[in-house]
Amino acid sequence: MRIYESLHKLIYSTGATHIHVLAHNANDTTVRTNGTLLGSNSTTHSSHVGQIFFDQDLISLVETTAPYNTNTQETTLNSDDQILSEEAADMDPFVEWIQLSDDITDGIMAWISIGIDPTADDEVTSAATVYKDGGVANENSMGMGGGDGGPPDGGNGTAPPS
Repeated sequence: MRIYESLHKLIYSTGATHIHVLAHNANDTTVRTNGTLLGSNSTTHSSHVGQIFFDQDLISLVETTAPYNTNTQETTLNSDDQILSEEAADMDPFVEWIQLSDDITDGIMAWISIGIDPTADDEVTSAATVYKDGGVANENSMGMGGGDGGPPDGGNGTAPPS
């Protein structure tokens, strides 16, 4: 089984800071040469889709440092995130962490254990598709199902090499 993580900080106007985790069965997944997954109509199959979250004290500390302190978008607190509260009802979605030094800009070490059912097989719609001339967001994606994911009218629709 391969686990692909979107290792970028996602800030939604309605969501707390988190990382998405998506696990695919390696036997049912085609990875393109550019690292993206091949699926039909912007879908693929997954054995796990989830999110991991960070302690609010850590988020607040990091947001005092550059470049995060220049962000003008209001941050959603963990206590205001509905998805976080739903996930926290059944499990602990927070990473454990320690600072590497007294200065937060030196980084942290974080860890979490995630249990995955390798027999699960859920259809997942991608958030975007990468084409030769760039990425195209799937405006109908909300994680699972929905949306045709095709390129916009006038796009060249050239898929990345497989």
